[in-house]
Amino acid sequence: MEDLRPTITITNIEHLGWVTKKKVVDEEVSVVTKIAFEGQPTGDQMKTLYHLLKGGGPLTVVFTSPQMMMDLGIKEAEEKAKHKEQ
Repeated sequence: MEDLRPTITITNIEHLGWVTKKKVVDEEVSVVTKIAFEGQPTGDQMKTLYHLLKGGGPLTVVFTSPQMMMDLGIKEAEEKAKHKEQ
């Protein structure tokens, strides 16, 4: 079954930063984090993101890094090989 959820891939992310603060929402204190970065999304990707945000409701964001996933896979394979040797 094909995943129909929109996917946005932003490349060359730099200058990652965040600020966390307490905020009063409906008379309850909550913690709010603002994440900022520079990247190179396409116009279509920004249009998709804009429409998702404009639509309201919660937005789920998944961060992945192909390099990190590859590094973790290599590390896991090395650990398995090490255990087989023992």
